[in-house]
Amino acid sequence: MCAMGIEITGLDGLQGILDRAIGKSQDLSPVWNDFGEEAILQTHLRAAGGIAPDGSAWPVSARAAGVSGQTLDKTGRLLASASYEFDGRTFALFSDDIRAAVHQEGKTIYPTAGKKALAIPMSEEVANQYQAGVSIREQWPDAFLLVSEAGNAFLVQRPKSGGYEIEFLFMLVPSVHEPERWWLGLSPDDIVYFEGRVVQHYGMFGSGGEA
Repeated sequence: MCAMGIEITGLDGLQGILDRAIGKSQDLSPVWNDFGEEAILQTHLRAAGGIAPDGSAWPVSARAAGVSGQTLDKTGRLLASASYEFDGRTFALFSDDIRAAVHQEGKTIYPTAGKKALAIPMSEEVANQYQAGVSIREQWPDAFLLVSEAGNAFLVQRPKSGGYEIEFLFMLVPSVHEPERWWLGLSPDDIVYFEGRVVQHYGMFGSGGEA
């Protein structure tokens, strides 16, 4: 399992409250669990608009721009992987999806050992038909290589209905660069929400007094 987590920052003004609560053995789980659910909800809402936690816009993916759907949400699995944990003292917002850090930080992807190229689906239909873990040759046994005059390589096949037209299945490329799309994190509004929940739960105002 590959996990990527983030560290919560910007809570310096609440540290005294949290320290006193921990020192008095007060149960922090109601606040953290509520905050965790809110953080996950806001992650999904921001993703629907292609927005990072700091309000900046993500680079739009080629699929979203040219085919359909929204960036980083082709299957929904990446966003569904966002989760949180609270062990009584420490809170973590994280994802165990292997692609999480690739999109969060930006990364160039190369073929795995033994492979010469990455295969990029040329249509939504082909992308949906592709089965992870099964070779393209097994799934499309009639596919053959076609190289354009510009030197671009494609896997194509002739339609089963016959004819001379060909169907483009995959474009073969040596690498793919995924730009940074900061999707897992906390916005300023998230921090304000958390501060309000702490104050509400403990009846404390500011960082030094008690109600």
